[in-house]
Amino acid sequence: MTDDDYVATGAWLMDLVLSEDEAIDLRTLLDGTLGDLSMEIADTDNPALRVALKERRDRLRGVRQRMAALD
Repeated sequence: MTDDDYVATGAWLMDLVLSEDEAIDLRTLLDGTLGDLSMEIADTDNPALRVALKERRDRLRGVRQRMAALD
């Protein structure tokens, strides 16, 4: 990626072409990871780690929602 691909929102523009099987695998992986993150967030006593995990979960939820919109 180049600097031209980086937009003002702080996001990289990316096209990702997946086969149907790859898309299914990625959705399954995201769903599992999101569940694991929720459990880890609930179990952690470290406030900074909890914030970081929530931010990661929110980013991955966004990816998963965008994938769902393509179904």
